[in-house]
Amino acid sequence: MAGYKTVKGFNIQTRSSDPSNLIEGEVWYNSTSNDLKAYGNVAGSWSSSTAMPAGHGLGAQIGTTTAAIVIAGNFPPDTYTNTTIEWDGSSWTAGGTITRSPPGGTSGQIGFGTLTTATIAGGHQAAPLVSFTTLVEEYDGTSWTAVNTMTDARNDGCAAGTNAAGLVMCGTSPGGTGTESEEYDGTSWTAGGAMNTGRPRPMGSECGTQTAGLAIGGYNPPSENAVEEYNGVGWTSVTNIPTASNNGGCAGIQTQALSFAGDNPGTTATFSYDGTNWTAEAALATGRGYVNGLGTGTSAFLCGGGYPFETPSNVMVEEWTSGLSTVTFTDS
Repeated sequence: MAGYKTVKGFNIQTRSSDPSNLIEGEVWYNSTSNDLKAYGNVAGSWSSSTAMPAGHGLGAQIGTTTAAIVIAGNFPPDTYTNTTIEWDGSSWTAGGTITRSPPGGTSGQIGFGTLTTATIAGGHQAAPLVSFTTLVEEYDGTSWTAVNTMTDARNDGCAAGTNAAGLVMCGTSPGGTGTESEEYDGTSWTAGGAMNTGRPRPMGSECGTQTAGLAIGGYNPPSENAVEEYNGVGWTSVTNIPTASNNGGCAGIQTQALSFAGDNPGTTATFSYDGTNWTAEAALATGRGYVNGLGTGTSAFLCGGGYPFETPSNVMVEEWTSGLSTVTFTDS
């Protein structure tokens, strides 16, 4: 068998630290940690991370795997919250309080944007209890401010995009079919294209962009496996996800997405999407529904949720990593 030098033309390099500008296929020996390492394409997996200070179910989750917020949420009997907690990639801190109906709170709201430019819309509202709202708020990294309301009241939907180019779709609305979508330009709301299959509780909360959105699963009932893509004008039905589910998490874009967890009941299933086909991936450690997810198709984040719905919400956090990554060789 040919050796490394024969194949590559040079010996494995010894380095005191891992290189910063890695190239796929590169191999090196880290003399500080005494590890032989390589950079290449590895199968995806979930790993546990720092637990939340308090569980949130049916809340909104916005941002990235290193800069995110989890907003409000509830579990029966009507224990709504109006709190925000922030994630920096390793720890949680308290954020601003949402402005609607204090001291009640909300759940089932839809969120999109970033940690410092976030938008939440709709939801169930407490104190006094309102089943569907049109309320919209924006977050600047410190505090929440009420802004222009949506046209249609809704809850339990999903979203995509940024707070300057957002999209909300699916959900439950009074007298509605769940096929309505709306677009947000940072100030005003306008009607978007009608979906082919109306449903609340899709896999949420952020997947795609305003002109390239993705809606996965839902609850009609029973659970849906329908998937639709948005092009900024209309919706197109595409390949169904293999397992019907609802109230799970998703992350990524139309051509590289990840769908995980969900009430099926409390599934651990994970599927990746390449824009055409779905592939089964490594399972979550803990199955649960009533969650939201965020991130990309190769670096995703899941927290909160629970199953069944009447149980206290989960504080467990799991992170997904796939694609190009640094691996350490072992003798096992």
